[in-house]
Amino acid sequence: MTETSLGTKLQDARLKRGMSILDAAHKTKIPAQRLQNLEADNYAAFGSMTYARAFVRQYSAFLGVS
Repeated sequence: MTETSLGTKLQDARLKRGMSILDAAHKTKIPAQRLQNLEADNYAAFGSMTYARAFVRQYSAFLGVS
């Protein structure tokens, strides 16, 4: 059994709510490009894992993903 990545879980949760990236960006105040990076598991794009972790926490809390 393969484990689903965090980015895939976030994307699935967003899509189940019927939200676009832009909708989620507007509601969370997280730039759309950052959300796309999170959903693509591209944490290197953040420059620092501290920033990536903070965005993951905020976005996952918004979507109800643990």
